[in-house]
Amino acid sequence: MVGKNLLTTAEALALIEEVSGSAIKPDTFYSYSKRGQGPAPKEKVGRTVLWDKKEIENWARNRPGRGTRTDLTRTRSGRQDDRPST
Repeated sequence: MVGKNLLTTAEALALIEEVSGSAIKPDTFYSYSKRGQGPAPKEKVGRTVLWDKKEIENWARNRPGRGTRTDLTRTRSGRQDDRPST
């Protein structure tokens, strides 16, 4: 652990697996972050990206499960709209 509340990507991925029970690959994690579907990095030291531990824990507990369509939105009536949100 880099700091008390900051994690390297490897540490963040290990924590995600510990909390959620399923592992994800680094490229997948970076992709979630880039698309706004995952936590944003807190700092960058050289080439090392650092993540906030509490944000990683919260995200891991609440993230959609495997195979969940994250591009669906709800209409006002509560029905799912399969058009990608913009």
